[in-house]
Amino acid sequence: MITSFIIPPSRNKRKFIRLIDCSHETKADYLWQPNDYIIMSSYFKEDDELSLIDGTADELDDKEFYKKINHLNVNIDIIFFSLGSVSYYDDIKYLKKIRDIFQNSTICVLGDIFLEENFRKDIFYLDIDAIIYKPYNLDVEKIANIRKLKKQKKNYHLDFVITDPKEHPFLKDRNKKVSFVKSNLPRHDLFRKNYAWPFLTTKNFTTVTTMWGCTYSCSYCTSGLMHPICKENDDIINELKYIKKLGFKEVQFFDKVFGVPKNIRKDLLKQIIHENINLKYSCYFHPSIFDNEILTLMKDAGFHTIVIGIDSKDLKNLALYNRKVNENVLNELLNFADKIGISVCADFIIGLPHESKEDIYNTINYAKEIKIDFASFNIAAPLPGSTFRENAIRSGKIKSENLSDTLKTSVSISKLSLEELNSIRERANIAFYLRWKIFYRRIKNLKSFEHFFIQIGQFRGMIAKNFFGNFFKKN
Repeated sequence: MITSFIIPPSRNKRKFIRLIDCSHETKADYLWQPNDYIIMSSYFKEDDELSLIDGTADELDDKEFYKKINHLNVNIDIIFFSLGSVSYYDDIKYLKKIRDIFQNSTICVLGDIFLEENFRKDIFYLDIDAIIYKPYNLDVEKIANIRKLKKQKKNYHLDFVITDPKEHPFLKDRNKKVSFVKSNLPRHDLFRKNYAWPFLTTKNFTTVTTMWGCTYSCSYCTSGLMHPICKENDDIINELKYIKKLGFKEVQFFDKVFGVPKNIRKDLLKQIIHENINLKYSCYFHPSIFDNEILTLMKDAGFHTIVIGIDSKDLKNLALYNRKVNENVLNELLNFADKIGISVCADFIIGLPHESKEDIYNTINYAKEIKIDFASFNIAAPLPGSTFRENAIRSGKIKSENLSDTLKTSVSISKLSLEELNSIRERANIAFYLRWKIFYRRIKNLKSFEHFFIQIGQFRGMIAKNFFGNFFKKN
């Protein structure tokens, strides 16, 4: 079987991320690996021919991109193509040409925008064959056959892809009970490109997902719609050993929340330590999972950085969005991480519907007071699938029947204008990072000269996008 994973170029070489559940432009100089594709690559046989064309990671212009496209076998069986809500209309132009070139190939798309029914209808109108809504439990032989069955006007409905635009499985199945799957080894070697993650200590890294989906249901997050699917510990250990054999030095765990299920993942950490796998790790982590044992095990296994969602200083009002963070547990987590030498990045959300300007500045000042090494300030937006979007449609801020209007995330759901929120976020980043305290913490936690230069690059990218953010938006 011949298959290609394709990510189109991004306008002006901007770093757009396009995944099943989220799409955004990065705030510094990083670009995540396409973890959905990494997972999907594990469902192919050893003798199947796989390729990756990433126009964004390789910063391809149109001529270079289509040169690579035209080098693909005209009889390719499957093309997987990524689109995002931040770049949809640019992405569609590339997809239309690819459909014209490969008329007999099954073309499947993925992206957060397909949580919107109008965009599911739009993509099938373009003669696309299926939408991938999760990367697990794929039968690639059946996917390859979709195009043929469609042309013969035979039934080609499959449970693991969307072929009917009327319904999206995420929006029907709100089951938060974890499912386990057996997993083969992904083709990690295929994804050696110019990807980056702000918290790496080396550029020689790859991405591992131990849980896809999320056990939490925060209403402002698309991931809250996703049923959690977990790998077995033995499969994870085999994957880590394989990664080390390939020569990688570091792993970004791409779980929405690493450590689920808690006791099972404690056993995983003990096995990593016992077998001396000796890789470096960073991950997303939820404060509610914290206890001294799991963080100590993570440190001993090689974890150096965790990313946690604090979201707001006003933790009590986060309950309005089905987000529950215990202040005492959070403080214990921050103090213990600082004590054992694990760096912490805290995600914050500004411009929540209930917030005043004073509330936002209280959160920014709080970020400067607590023991964290990095802060990410994100503006609340009506993302596809979120209740914020539903409310924006209900209030008339977004017209769901108009594709271009439905696409817009440039709508403030706050009492403040989007321009004001952007200005506050830029000032927040500068105020947080341009402090001697942060310089000291970063120097104290440096692991190597390579780590130092990675941090400098990310810092330079963050400063550029905050000092010159308006320039990038206009161009």
